[in-house]
Amino acid sequence: MKTLTQKQLITDLDYFYTKLVEMHPDPFKYIKRGEILSYIEETKTASENLKLEEFSIRLMKLLARLNDGHTEVGASDDVLGILNYPFKFKYITDGYYVISTSKEYKKYLGSKLLGINNKTISEIENLLGVIIPIENETSLKYYLPTKLVEPKLLNYFEITNGNNAEFTFQKDGKIFVVEVPALDYNTELIDIFSTVKGLELTLEKKENYLVKSMSKLDAAYLQYNDCKEREDYTMNQVVKDIESYNISNLIIDLRNNRGGDSDVLNPLLRYVKREQDNIRTFVLVGTDTYSSAIYNLIQLTRFKNITTLGDIPHGNPTHYGQVRSFELPHSKIKVFTSTRTFTFKEYRLGQVFKPSYIVKQIPEELFAGKDTQFSFLKRNLF
Repeated sequence: MKTLTQKQLITDLDYFYTKLVEMHPDPFKYIKRGEILSYIEETKTASENLKLEEFSIRLMKLLARLNDGHTEVGASDDVLGILNYPFKFKYITDGYYVISTSKEYKKYLGSKLLGINNKTISEIENLLGVIIPIENETSLKYYLPTKLVEPKLLNYFEITNGNNAEFTFQKDGKIFVVEVPALDYNTELIDIFSTVKGLELTLEKKENYLVKSMSKLDAAYLQYNDCKEREDYTMNQVVKDIESYNISNLIIDLRNNRGGDSDVLNPLLRYVKREQDNIRTFVLVGTDTYSSAIYNLIQLTRFKNITTLGDIPHGNPTHYGQVRSFELPHSKIKVFTSTRTFTFKEYRLGQVFKPSYIVKQIPEELFAGKDTQFSFLKRNLF
């Protein structure tokens, strides 16, 4: 494990502060300059030889207080190692559920996590919450799942001790305690939706985007998963296809979209604006909806005949973004930081977007391949 001498530590921290203040649009919005400086001075004197792992986690704690999901310590094998617990969790409605795992633990797919070792999930939220940037009311539950599989983080916060842990799961009314070793993070995981027969189309995430005619609804359905243009199928062609359907309803699904280039959607935005008196547009949003996808979402809501439904996104309309990075000279830790504030005058920084209809997925339906949110749309809005 690499360690930093006090001289190296001081150099890195001074550089960190200088670059953060230089690059971030408002580093003192939620934490005072004096608090940052005091924390940095305290870290400088923490130890003659500070381990890289502890230094990184100290930086995570500080950056979390900026309440900016784009500003963070970059993932690195030197910091968190190459071991993970072989699970992928996602917060759905009422808890953290296993949505992917290795073949050895396949039977726990769809299980709800109750705790790790002797800590309840609520206690774990409190412990790990100090390294999570809280942009809004959904942030903690959105970001926590990636931390739950990191042995070094769990060890640091004394949730575990070593590279084995007991996970407590609940499924079908039964509780299971499973001892799990950490494995190489490249271990192949099985996605729960790959095991579901009859998975509904709207739950199948395919490519950057796809469009389908839904004649029974007199609608076109656009699943927009990534703000990135496809070389083989441009957004201009998408609009042409939608026009050819001669529909009265347009459904735009942003639930899987975490951002990218907000300009990619411009041809569709022009189409919706042009046809706003003739068609109804429904926009599905979820906790994953973020960054440029939220930017596009707010653009859409400014037109007539727009209805939004789903979950509250984990990012906000007025938000920090346009990420750049810098590397600390001795530790070689890469720090990512926002460099710009994107502003919508209707929303202050920290204010969430709330859809017209807040509709939560029902875990039991979701894991059976049924889309609760899309079913609500068909049943109540058509």
